Amino acid sequence: MLIILLVPAISAIQFSLLKQSYEPRETLQAEISGNFQKNLVKQDFSLYREGQNNKVATDYDMIKDNEIYYLYMTLPNSPGNYSIKIKEAEFIDKGVLKTEDITKYFRIANYTGNALAISKGFVSTINAFSV
Repeated sequence: MLIILLVPAISAIQFSLLKQSYEPRETLQAEISGNFQKNLVKQDFSLYREGQNNKVATDYDMIKDNEIYYLYMTLPNSPGNYSIKIKEAEFIDKGVLKTEDITKYFRIANYTGNALAISKGFVSTINAFSV
C-alpha cells in the first residue's frame, strides 16, 4: 500500500522557475527534476514566444547535479508571453513510461530597471567557497 501511495509523488516532473515574470535581458534560472529515463541534454531545451512556431535564439546552458537539472537562459529583449519546451522527454508518470514535450510558461514584462543578468557559467564544488 505504501508503494502505491509513493509512486505518484516520486514520478512527477518538477519544472520550477525562480519567478513567473522576468524583465527583458534578465537571466532566467530553472530547476528540473523527475524520473527521467534518459538524460536530458542542452539541445532538448528550446525557447518559444507565444503564437510563434520558431525557436527564439538565446544564450543558455544546462547542467545536471545530483539528479537535478539546472538551466539558465538570457532572455530576449522583447516583452511578451514565452515558454521553455523540453522536446520528447522520456519519463515515468504514475508507473507508465511516457515520451512527450514538457512545457513551462512565463512572461517577460516591460523593463523597470531591476533586471539581473549574469554572464554564463556554473560553479560546482564539494567545498564551501566565497566570491
